[in-house]
Amino acid sequence: MKFWRFFCTAILLTMSPLFAQIQQSFQVDMRVPLRHHVLVPDNGDFVVVRGVFNGWQGNAFVLQDAFGDSIYSATFTFSEGMPAQVEYKFVIHKSDGTDIWERNPEPSNPPYGNRRLDFSQPTTKSSAIFDLEKYYLDEDYLFSVQELQADFDGLRLTIEGLHPALYAFTDKATFDELFDRYRQRITEPMNGIAFYRLVAPLVARIGCGHSSVYMPGAWWAKSPDHFAPFQIRIIDGKAYVLRALHPDSELPAGVEIAAINDMPIEQILQRFSEVISADGYNRNYQNEQIHRRFADFYALHFGQPERFLVSYRADDCAGVQTADLPAVTREQARKAVDGSSRLQFDFLDDGDIAVLTINNFAYYQNEAQFEAFIDSVFAQMREHATANLVLDLRDNNGGHPFSAAYLLSYLEHEPVRYFAEPYGKYSILAKPVARAVQPFDGTLYTLINGQCFSTTGHLTAVMKQHQIGTFVGSETGGTYTCNDAKTTIPLPNTGIQLQVAQGTFAAAVQDMPRSTGVMPDIYLEPTIDDLLQGRDAVKQYVVNLIRESGKSAF
Repeated sequence: MKFWRFFCTAILLTMSPLFAQIQQSFQVDMRVPLRHHVLVPDNGDFVVVRGVFNGWQGNAFVLQDAFGDSIYSATFTFSEGMPAQVEYKFVIHKSDGTDIWERNPEPSNPPYGNRRLDFSQPTTKSSAIFDLEKYYLDEDYLFSVQELQADFDGLRLTIEGLHPALYAFTDKATFDELFDRYRQRITEPMNGIAFYRLVAPLVARIGCGHSSVYMPGAWWAKSPDHFAPFQIRIIDGKAYVLRALHPDSELPAGVEIAAINDMPIEQILQRFSEVISADGYNRNYQNEQIHRRFADFYALHFGQPERFLVSYRADDCAGVQTADLPAVTREQARKAVDGSSRLQFDFLDDGDIAVLTINNFAYYQNEAQFEAFIDSVFAQMREHATANLVLDLRDNNGGHPFSAAYLLSYLEHEPVRYFAEPYGKYSILAKPVARAVQPFDGTLYTLINGQCFSTTGHLTAVMKQHQIGTFVGSETGGTYTCNDAKTTIPLPNTGIQLQVAQGTFAAAVQDMPRSTGVMPDIYLEPTIDDLLQGRDAVKQYVVNLIRESGKSAF
């Protein structure tokens, strides 16, 4: 069968015009993914090739197991004008829509290990074997000391070579000592999660919320689907149960957690503070990440037990009580977190008060839609002669600087600069942002919290600098400056994803510390009772403040 496959390929190649079109055959041995049930054709899974020639996306280039020998192949016609050399990978497209990419099939081609193909000499790639992530073979696969040291050294070189502010919070001598000390801990083979736990504190030590390490999707897919069956909320350093996620849970909402599986909650939270990347080690930002991803963080750093023994304190009972709870699935844990994007606008008090909620500035591809919405909001406010605006930026983790600057144009008292320097495509924002034709000149209150990050940190810093409105809530998670233009690079052996920032973006402000976020003028956070009752105490406080001030419409 192999003879006929190569014979047919040779005929096709000799028949193709030399310059007008190129025919190229691909083939890959899929026996390992089939044996480990990663590729299940009966379920609708199939194999494709993606590369420079199709923008690394789509499923048009499908390979077939024509001879039933688990060797998938196909021949495709490419038009004239292809680069002499292109890169590609084989991909398993699952029936649920997810993709499983090859890991690192060509290690000599860092950082992604893409396969290379010379279009000047079309041929069949006869030796390709699908490079499956080791975690699909065994989630506890042990990597050798040499493999771990190579990944560690690669991580260090990448961070030192790319990060623009590596020593902003930890000096070089200290970082060098940390790198050397942590490398010395690699004395025996480790599985991927053990290596992750080794390097995560080092990356977090940078003090950059845009630089982190992540376990690859293959590890999540093969690890036990056991996750913490409750959400928590940290208030004044204490962890409270916000809600139980299992239908048969005996854990009451609102109680204070003392320990989980016999580990004091203080020890758990301390570990999280050491491994969650945040600008300037911002604890308020870290807490917001814990609120949203507690189940993931616990799994990554403390394991995935089938049951969770929770020790807790209740107001109406003396001493510590316990609840023994079954784990939930990752899907159940994630569904409990509201990740929806909201642009919302409402009037109160016959239009005297407007409430504008923006929890995302990520309008990179539909900037015009965002601007049209903002225009409409302020047009309606003019029609109602609205005197007071409550701008709710809580949970807004950033996005497009142009979108944030467009909002600023309606709020600023005079044209002010957004960025301190001309940063590439955002260079114009280093010049004063022109005021909107009909800006808002009423009373402004802006609601903030620890999830205000990245672009939202820039915007709130500019507003704070120029005394644009009153800030209510808690410290923002982002500062006036952040490092972004991030890239994600897989470590070649363990497959751990290293995300590292490559550029610094600073707002045009003076005398602001880079180690803290924007501070509120009025500090206010919801209590656990507010959260359990569904009361937005922060927003209601501001609305009441406006009403009590007696300000009337224009």
